[in-house]
Amino acid sequence: MSFETKEGFDEYIIDEFRSYPSLNASIIDHGQFLVANSRYTKSGVFEAKTYKTQAKALEEAGYSTAKDENGDKIYAKMLGQLIRQYNLQLIDHAVLY
Repeated sequence: MSFETKEGFDEYIIDEFRSYPSLNASIIDHGQFLVANSRYTKSGVFEAKTYKTQAKALEEAGYSTAKDENGDKIYAKMLGQLIRQYNLQLIDHAVLY
């Protein structure tokens, strides 16, 4: 499926996206995608112990092209804000402790 997507700070492109018959199929494929691409292992995504370090590792691996007006990467910051907004860090806390 093709959709318009934002790249970098203010560039928009049409790109291809996958679609799935179920949420479970999406989650499984996403996990396989991350494992199959060595850049995620190299950046520390699978060794991260907190949502903050994992978000930063995803950003460093190139998972997102999100940048601010100065060209600085902002994915980890944006993801962290969403995690805290919805208290998702509590899920990590329950698993880690």
